[in-house]
Amino acid sequence: MAQLLFHIDGMTRSRLKRLRRSTRAPHTRFAAAGWITAGAAGIYGLGMLLPNMVAVLSGSPSAVIRGQLLIAKHVVLIRDVSGSMNEPARQKNLASQIERLKASGITVDEGGGTQGFGVSVTKHPENLFHRVEQALRAHPQVDLVYAFSDFELTGAGYWQSDAEGYSRLEKILVSQRARLYLGTVKYPPPPELLALARRSGGGLIE
Repeated sequence: MAQLLFHIDGMTRSRLKRLRRSTRAPHTRFAAAGWITAGAAGIYGLGMLLPNMVAVLSGSPSAVIRGQLLIAKHVVLIRDVSGSMNEPARQKNLASQIERLKASGITVDEGGGTQGFGVSVTKHPENLFHRVEQALRAHPQVDLVYAFSDFELTGAGYWQSDAEGYSRLEKILVSQRARLYLGTVKYPPPPELLALARRSGGGLIE
């Protein structure tokens, strides 16, 4: 501002006030927008970190599974039981992961199998949504859901998802304070499902 005033010595006081207001206003708006953006990002980040912070502070056991740190007291496993998952190498992979979880002091329960990981209330009675809902009702102490599949999607009903299913599943996880991890041995999971898992404080194991 000092440099600017040096060039406008002949300007009237009223014009100078108007100039000052015009130069300050955009900066004020930008600053406010910056604080709002930073605040929103902080809240979103805190929402993702909070479940894991709670797990750490509660003294829960932990295990490293394929480079991912899992912190939990009680895990429920939802496994893909379709034909493509019967390969010995895939079964051995899952068995090794379960063994490591248990060796770390984490309780692991079976939550049932499904032919596909669709997230819908209406599309199929044995999809991922219903398996998670049933498992958390049967094991209310669970703090981590581990869904294991090759994510080889087909057009069958048990792979079909919809917005209502994702919304309902997220509410169930939040009410249970459970995180969702997705384990894959071949294809990436659907983006919507992975985003939901990350919002819950979970993520992807591959």
